[in-house]
Amino acid sequence: MALLNAVAALLLAAPVHANAPQESSIWRELASIGALDKDSRDRATRIAALRISSPGRDATAEGALVRAKLAALEGAPVNFAWDLSGAWPYDREASWVAAEVLPKGRQRSRAVLTALGPLEGAPAEPELARDRLELAYEVWVDAADNLRFDEALAIGRNLHSRTHATWSAISLALTTMRAGLSKECDDVLAAQIAITKDNPVDLAALWDHRGIAALGAGWEAPGRFALGQALLHGSTDGAVVLARLDLAVGKLDTARVGFRAVLIENPNSDWARRGWGLSLLPTGSGSSATEATSW
Repeated sequence: MALLNAVAALLLAAPVHANAPQESSIWRELASIGALDKDSRDRATRIAALRISSPGRDATAEGALVRAKLAALEGAPVNFAWDLSGAWPYDREASWVAAEVLPKGRQRSRAVLTALGPLEGAPAEPELARDRLELAYEVWVDAADNLRFDEALAIGRNLHSRTHATWSAISLALTTMRAGLSKECDDVLAAQIAITKDNPVDLAALWDHRGIAALGAGWEAPGRFALGQALLHGSTDGAVVLARLDLAVGKLDTARVGFRAVLIENPNSDWARRGWGLSLLPTGSGSSATEATSW
């Protein structure tokens, strides 16, 4: 009880108003509590202290967020009792907490975008902690899957500007491709390829995606070139796509060689096995070329 009273007294000592400096200590305290063992007595004591102190009991946006986070820490249903339809009420640090407790949807995207900060400043930002990076990526994927491309693109561009990693380049390329931004998709992959010099695995993946994206945009020659580059870096996926392109136009001998080469490299490739089987059929045995290559 003495520890509870001491913590409460400390939290009550400073006046509370919007965006006051002591608020950042509240978010740090919540993060610290979250790192404790769930059965820890210290954890329970500190949660209780926050519940009876300011802003844990305040009728403010910050108070509502603290109470929602405390509920999440206790494993209770989160009731985020604040209207977020207007101006966003939280600073960057508080927005990370909001992103943790808000349900999937636009408001959660708003929280992540505020937490990440402006795109133009992203390259100079410090590296994100792993849990925050994973949270932002989760929100990015949810927005893209639900066709909220304005949110998905904003988050994806910010994360890629921070990391310039293979995973972020491919993810952003997929998002831009789904959004119909073929030129940006190709630019993202081309720029990442240019800085990925000595990693054949990453280069194969990047060229694969660039080739598939080019074909999806209707750029057959650039697409074939990119898939050829992927093949040179050891990609069996690129080889399967190239062989399928040959199969689609009736170049059975060439397609057969391509599929067979992939099967030698990867006997478990179902796509290569099916393609090789189709390439062995006599010409004209299928009902239509479209049916035979629609997989």
